[in-house]
Amino acid sequence: VVPAGETLTIGKDSELFAGGRVRIEPAVLTGHISLLNVNRSQGVPSYRGSLELEKQQDGIVVINEVLLEEYLYAVVPSEMPSSYPLEALKMLHAGLPAYGAHVDDSAGFQVYNNITENVETTKAVKETKGELVYYGEQLADTYYYSTSCGYGTNTGIWLNSVPENFPYLQAKAVN
Repeated sequence: VVPAGETLTIGKDSELFAGGRVRIEPAVLTGHISLLNVNRSQGVPSYRGSLELEKQQDGIVVINEVLLEEYLYAVVPSEMPSSYPLEALKMLHAGLPAYGAHVDDSAGFQVYNNITENVETTKAVKETKGELVYYGEQLADTYYYSTSCGYGTNTGIWLNSVPENFPYLQAKAVN
């Protein structure tokens, strides 16, 4: 147990790894865990949920287990300016099986915890909780990309994607 506000340092050679992964969780559900040796655009990131640390050959892998909505609180402001209209902020859709994780924190999935959570983007996430998008009877795959230059695209821009499998995603001018 580490009291709030105190620092715990866990290096690659820490004895805590003797039992495998190290799990860190705040004493209260609303608590945050900061990684002082990580630097993002906002500075030092603070994570909701729990963290698991796994020792690897070249360092330590950090896995953040967090509720989807709380994950989105940090994704949406990292992907688009919070000054965008509320309805635009709602249009964000969220595998790394070797680590027991679904996504990473890079642009390869969704940029996570690069920008501090924001009231407007958190409101957009809360207002879309539980909403799903269907194409006919099937759950639709939806994609977000940050740069369009005024023209939407089909799924052909993503590696290994076959645009014909997504007839509902068509390239067209965006007004």
